[in-house]
Amino acid sequence: MFGNNKRDAYYFDSFVSQCKFSCDLAAKTSELLHNYKHDDIKDNLIELHGIEHAADQVQHDIMEHLIKEFIAPLEREDIVLMAQELDNLTDCIEDIMVTCYKYDIKQVDDVVLKYMDLIEKSVNLLLDLLKKFENFKKDQSISPIIIEINKHEETGDRLYREGMHDLFVNENDPKVLMSVKELYSCLETVMDDIEDLANTVESVIMKNT
Repeated sequence: MFGNNKRDAYYFDSFVSQCKFSCDLAAKTSELLHNYKHDDIKDNLIELHGIEHAADQVQHDIMEHLIKEFIAPLEREDIVLMAQELDNLTDCIEDIMVTCYKYDIKQVDDVVLKYMDLIEKSVNLLLDLLKKFENFKKDQSISPIIIEINKHEETGDRLYREGMHDLFVNENDPKVLMSVKELYSCLETVMDDIEDLANTVESVIMKNT
C-alpha cells in the first residue's frame, strides 16, 4: 500500500535519486557526443564512471534498507525490480561512451546525435514520472508521460532501423561498419530500458489500484 509517511517516501525518493544519476550521465554523454573528441574519450570515461559508481551506492542502500524493513510500501519484488532496472539504465548509458572507446570510433554521425537527444529527453521524462510515482492516485499526468516515453521509443526504433539500413548500404569499411553498428545497438538498448522502466511503473500502479 502506498503511504505518505517518511518511511514510505524513502523508496520513492531513492528511485528519483537513481534516475537523477541517469539524467546526469545522459546530459554529459550528449555533450561529449555533440562535441566529439576522439583523443579525449579515455579521460572522459573516468568522469562518467564516477557518476555510475555513485548511482551504484544508491541501489546498495535501497537493498540494505529493504533487508531491515518490516513492512514496505510496495511489494518487495517490485522495489528490487525497479532498483535493478534503474541501476541497469545507468550502466547502459555509461556503455555508450565505453563503446566509443572499445571500438575506437573516430567520429559520430547524425543518427547517433539524434538518438542521444531522444534519450536525454526520455530519461528526463522518466525522472518526471518517478517524481510523481508516489502520488499516482491523485496525479493525472502520469499516464501521458508513459505514453510520451513509449512514443519516443517508437521514434528510436525508426532511427535505429533506418540508420542500420543506411550503414549497411553505404559503409564499405568493415571495421567502421562493425563499430557503428555496436554503437547504434547500445543506443537502442538504452531507449528500450527507459521504456521498460516506464512500463514497470505502470504495472506497479495497476497492481496497487
